[in-house]
Amino acid sequence: MRMKTGFTVVAVVLLDLMFKTLAVARLPEDGGRLSLPIDFALHKNYGIAFDLPVPLGIVIPLTLMVLVVLGMQLRRHAHNTSTTTALVLIAAGAVGNLIDRLVYGFTVDYIILFRHSAINLADMMILMGIIWLILQPRAQRKN
Repeated sequence: MRMKTGFTVVAVVLLDLMFKTLAVARLPEDGGRLSLPIDFALHKNYGIAFDLPVPLGIVIPLTLMVLVVLGMQLRRHAHNTSTTTALVLIAAGAVGNLIDRLVYGFTVDYIILFRHSAINLADMMILMGIIWLILQPRAQRKN
């Protein structure tokens, strides 16, 4: 189980980094949008979710603490495939955004929703993991 989980995290983080590298290299910045059903543009998020301005000196240590807690929860719930999957999604997304902050000094967002919200694959993984955890039956979460 651990080998499969580790492979999944690495594969998803690499896919996320590939998309972000393409976004930085090829997409127009916020002002110039492509004319597609979903807009794609490079958005440099210097803060946290919803562009809330939080300095990197706070975000990076906080992210590392969250990753430690997620790791502890993964060990605790190693026997529960559903919980493990949700935690792996959250951790992989957090790692992807952490790498952005360390490399670029901001999170690379490239999917523009509703003309104002900018997200990336890592954000979607975090959101899916959280929803997955919430939707699990309560009895299953206790295991």
